[in-house]
Amino acid sequence: MEADIEKIKKIIEEVKPKYTMFGGNIEFIGVEDGKVKIRPTGFCYR
Repeated sequence: MEADIEKIKKIIEEVKPKYTMFGGNIEFIGVEDGKVKIRPTGFCYR
């Protein structure tokens, strides 16, 4: 499971520039019941 979480974090880091380009951000929260939880913030969230 830890290896999967590291892969997820890497993917989030790869897509993060697309969020920041529009004044937002994306944060990894965790995995719950087999679902990846993220927190979008900033302008992209509105």
